[in-house]
Amino acid sequence: MKHRARGRVDDSLSVVAEQDRLLVEIFKGWDATAPGPDVDGSGTFVRSAYERGTYGKLLIEHAALRVAAKRDVARVLRDTGSAALAEELVRHLPEVCRLLDLLDEMARGVNAMGVAASTEFARAVDELGAVLRADLDTEQAQLLPRVQVALGEHRGDLHSSHWARYHAPTHPAPSGRWYNRVPLLVRIQARYDELRGFPRATSTPMADPKVAGPIDDGS
Repeated sequence: MKHRARGRVDDSLSVVAEQDRLLVEIFKGWDATAPGPDVDGSGTFVRSAYERGTYGKLLIEHAALRVAAKRDVARVLRDTGSAALAEELVRHLPEVCRLLDLLDEMARGVNAMGVAASTEFARAVDELGAVLRADLDTEQAQLLPRVQVALGEHRGDLHSSHWARYHAPTHPAPSGRWYNRVPLLVRIQARYDELRGFPRATSTPMADPKVAGPIDDGS
């Protein structure tokens, strides 16, 4: 079984748990920076929009990583006789991927302020939130422990978090497509999406490093 330097398990199941936690924080940040009047003219509205756009960019990147990690966990579950649990784990992924595609297309080549100003982007985030939020609140306590038990010794067959990060396109192909089963093609697509998605959530000065930094280093 794979381990991080500090002794924590380092695999795609740990990535799912981590992304659940981070996405809760990202949604909170997105909600907290909703547009409001700049009453005193101090630039509060501009700062809020700057942060909101960064949260929007982060949402795409981290939701995509969660998709990649869940697909890897489901792969091992299916291979080891837990197909029903695998389907429960990925039941929302087709809709998540559809919305990620929309968000990726709207944010591609757009800076944080532009993302925050897009009502279409906000509408798609609301749709994604409607799909994800309930799972994010309960998955770590309810579903993931069952998955861990079902994997048993086969948890060692999961890929590492490093692998998941390099196989997480922000414009994911729908489940069931043959090229999802070719890791090299998925990695190429993930790199292509990364390049065309510039500026990213961590691309200063086009995004807010005070928002992106703590999220991306897992703190």
